[in-house]
This record gives sequence, structure tokens and C-alpha cells, in this order.
Amino acid sequence: MFILNFNNVRANHEVDEAAQEHRAFLEKYIAEGIFIAAGAKFPRTGGIIIAQGVTRAEIDAIVAAAPFVRRGFATVEVTEFKAVYVAAGVNVFPMERA
Repeated sequence: MFILNFNNVRANHEVDEAAQEHRAFLEKYIAEGIFIAAGAKFPRTGGIIIAQGVTRAEIDAIVAAAPFVRRGFATVEVTEFKAVYVAAGVNVFPMERA
């Protein structure tokens, strides 16, 4: 699993220019089961995405294609981890991909 920590490097009104494209990016990877949670940080300095079922090389390619990154509006810190302890009712597992 990965935590993608987006940090805005431009003013929010500039970042907003890519918001619609960013939502489409999120929806694509959520539909594919790769992103399992995503949302803005508060205060609004960026966002967090939790991803699963891909390799580090794949996540790096996904991050490079992220609209906020491509347009120079944000940087991303990628942290890989293995979920060992999970709250009851939360279904987190390494998803196998072809």
C-alpha cells in the first residue's frame, strides 16, 4: 500500500484550475480499485490518497501523470507500507493485479 501526500506549491486559486481534471484522475483510479481513499488536507495545503495493488514503479507513473503534479501545482511524497493492523469492518488487503 502507499500513502500519497500531495503538497500544494501554488496558491489555491491556481490549484483550482486543475480541480476538474484531478477529480477525473481520482475517479479513474478509484474505479480501478487502486485508490481506496482520497481527500483534501485541512488546512487546505494539499491532499492524501491511499493506494493499493500496484508496484512502486506503477505508483510513480500514476503520480507523474497526476494533474496537480503535471501542471506544477503540487509535489508528492510517496510512502509505502504494509497494513498489518486493521480496524474491524475495514477490508484492506493487497490486491493482485495482472
